[in-house]
Amino acid sequence: MVAAGAATTLIQVFHDTRWVPVLTALLGALVALAEGWRQIARYDENWAAYRVASERMKHERRLYVNGAGDYRGLTDEEEAFLRFVEAVEAIVAEEQRIYWKSRGDAAAAPASHTQTTPGEGTSPEGKQGHGRP
Repeated sequence: MVAAGAATTLIQVFHDTRWVPVLTALLGALVALAEGWRQIARYDENWAAYRVASERMKHERRLYVNGAGDYRGLTDEEEAFLRFVEAVEAIVAEEQRIYWKSRGDAAAAPASHTQTTPGEGTSPEGKQGHGRP
């Protein structure tokens, strides 16, 4: 888009040519539409928020795998795993809450946290679908 904006100015050098006004108008419209879409989509803001959530989840995983933080001293693997899942779900729920709040549509935000029932995550063979990643 920067190139299209710069080209709009550069093309003015050829002001005596009949195609210059048409091309200038097209490039200007392209720049305006692209910038409008960028403002609507907020790619830069979304990327930053997703990176923060991703890094928080990676941090939580490192704590879980190494038995540090909230997982220190837990001897029950299932209890540690459930704490890990709850922590990750809290991170995801917070990110979704921030996303919907930034969109100005908090009323339309989906439920931020749902309770899981025991037995969810079991494989067809009946084995638990969890363990240290």
